[in-house]
Amino acid sequence: ERKLTDTIRKSGESLLLILNDLLDLSKIEAGKLAIEARSTDLRELVRFVADSWRETGVSKGLAISANVTGEIPGAALVDDLRLRQILQNFMSNAVKFTTEGHVSLHLHGVNRGGGRYALEFRVSDTGKGIPEEQVARIFDKFEQGERGTTRQFGGTGLGLPICRMLAQLMGGAIGVERTGPAGTTFLLSLN
Repeated sequence: ERKLTDTIRKSGESLLLILNDLLDLSKIEAGKLAIEARSTDLRELVRFVADSWRETGVSKGLAISANVTGEIPGAALVDDLRLRQILQNFMSNAVKFTTEGHVSLHLHGVNRGGGRYALEFRVSDTGKGIPEEQVARIFDKFEQGERGTTRQFGGTGLGLPICRMLAQLMGGAIGVERTGPAGTTFLLSLN
């Protein structure tokens, strides 16, 4: 009974994730998704995102870490919900596609003066990497890296395209900073 209940719960969570992705995509494409900036402790946000993946990572034998460097304001005006959504997606993919080693979340800030900061969020893993010819495609709706990824790992191919659109709505950008057999680093840049 427990096993069946757990399967039902996991299936329900998977359906909810897909539904939420489709709703977010629809809102963004319709121009109805508003960015709501509010005062946010970025150090706490980074710690929370990393901690939320620690148990899953450890169950796979992965080390999960988070660190903050540079100049970071005590509180920043950002849409913390959407920022968390992007970082959670990056972490989810990193944990999903890494079989050994580690996944790290790193925030680096640079003070630009006048209360403005350049923020760079990086999620790095020691997974197998993304073939170079597929890097651009992973940001297309309903696309994933290699064929068979959906069958093996699940997903809809909406996470990264939604992240890219959210980053743009926040005046930032995302991309693959590096990839190869030693792992991948995704970068979110915000001002």
